[in-house]
Amino acid sequence: MKVAVLCLIVLFSTAQAVQLHKSLTNAQIRRIENLKKTNTWGATLMNLAELHLAAGGPIDGLVAAIEEVISDLETKIENAHAAFDKRTNEHNQEVRRLTDLINEASRNIADT
Repeated sequence: MKVAVLCLIVLFSTAQAVQLHKSLTNAQIRRIENLKKTNTWGATLMNLAELHLAAGGPIDGLVAAIEEVISDLETKIENAHAAFDKRTNEHNQEVRRLTDLINEASRNIADT
């Protein structure tokens, strides 16, 4: 989730940077280019923002799509955790059942 929020922040800032490219200083432009070279996610987001602007499309659609992906991933994570918890409970019940059977068998052996 933190990564997703960070990605959205980077997306918003890069979108603004691309839109305001004329008002950027050379240092800011070099920083953006450096980000594109050194950070895979940063480069991806910058390229998407630039592509959206070049195509004349709104960044809002891209942001909405990313938010939807994040929501879907959160739902999948919640479902995975629920399935894991359910399976863990089933496992623990089976361990208790088998432990009881072993203890009962040990008592039966000791009694004979």
